[in-house]
Amino acid sequence: MATQQELEQLAGQLRQPSGPAGIDVANMMNENNIGMTHHSINRLGLREGDRVLELGHGNGGHIDYLMSQAGTLQYTGLEMSELMMEEARRINQKWIGNGQAAFYLYNGAQPLLAIIVSTGYLL
Repeated sequence: MATQQELEQLAGQLRQPSGPAGIDVANMMNENNIGMTHHSINRLGLREGDRVLELGHGNGGHIDYLMSQAGTLQYTGLEMSELMMEEARRINQKWIGNGQAAFYLYNGAQPLLAIIVSTGYLL
């Protein structure tokens, strides 16, 4: 059984992953949630030319699957964890390189509506 301190450390990593432990937690979350993530992606009914805005993309381990749904998707991810943004960029170089994906750090201070408008997404 985990100690109170271990539970608090895990909660901190789940809230905003950082350091080597953050990468481990993000990989665990991706592996444990991938079925639910794929199901959610399938339910979107994505079509050619659609644009996807995701808030809190984690390590971005699901982006290949998302992009396989339609050939000309445009993806923008916002993340509060700098580590997760960096990991998503590292993992998804292919999509960034061809201009179909972009990952940004969101610190929670700027109104989200301003970001949505500036990226061209409509509510």
